Order: sequence, then structure tokens, then C-alpha cells
Amino acid sequence: MARIFLAVIASLFVSAAAAQANKEMIMNIESCVYEAPDGEELQRCRNFPANACMEKPGGSSTRGMVACLNEERAAWDFLLNAYYQELKQKSAADDAVGQGPFARVPSLRDAQRAWIAFRDADCKLAYALAGEGSIRQIAGADCLLGHTAARSVALLGMLDIQMGSD
Repeated sequence: MARIFLAVIASLFVSAAAAQANKEMIMNIESCVYEAPDGEELQRCRNFPANACMEKPGGSSTRGMVACLNEERAAWDFLLNAYYQELKQKSAADDAVGQGPFARVPSLRDAQRAWIAFRDADCKLAYALAGEGSIRQIAGADCLLGHTAARSVALLGMLDIQMGSD
């Protein structure tokens, strides 16, 4: 996991995607995930940046809360994409030498596309169930954050398994 951690941190300084997300927040989330016991990553690492943001001036308004949730989601999304790309590269290398009965890259791509469709449908439902008021904006943003963080941790777990199979 240390190799993955260092690769993601190094990519922060050269990635255009990191410009969309707060670099310090990405590093803090990555450190938290790296240090958390297996299975506790989401419980320990999700929402701590957004909660800190909401304690700042303007962070407790609906607009402020949504902005804080979206900023943390962007950080998790950066990590999700970094883990996905690393897993895709590792899977392509394994596919090239014929490890396993199924092609991994198409399976990974199909799973990611299915996850995106599920995330979008589930968060559309969360938004709708929140009612007519402004709380629905918070519910929608929180749903996207939750799914993105969970998928990031899941991809990292898959990557750890793949790296352990070398």
C-alpha cells in the first residue's frame, strides 16, 4: 500500500485534475485511508474535511454545506481516478501475460460504468426523497460524496489484492 500511497501523492503535483480538488485535502484523506485499520477507512476518513469546512464562516449555510461536501467529493474523486488508473494498468499487464481466465481490463471498465449508473440513480433518488426544500441539495451532495468515497476505498482494496498477487 505504501507504493500506491506515494504514487498518488507524487501525481498530485503534476495532475490537472488535482487543480479541481484541494491538494491538501487529497493528501489528508489519502493519509487517513492509509493509516486506518482495514474496514474502518470510510468511518474514519469520510466527512472529516467537509465537517471542518462547515465550521468555517459561511460553511453552515445550505450553499456552504453543499460547497464543502462537493470539495471533499472532488478530493475523493481524484483518489478514485488514481486508483482506477493504477488498477487498470496492473490489470492490463496481467491480461498481457494471460493471468486468469477472464480479461480484467474490460471487466474493470464494465464494473466502473455500472457503478457510475448506480451512483447516479441512487443519488437522484436521495435528492427526490429529500423533499422540496433546500435540504435536497445537501442530500444529493452527501450521496455523491458517500458513493465516491466508498468506491475509492473499494478500488484501493482491489488494487491491494492485485499488488499482492505479484
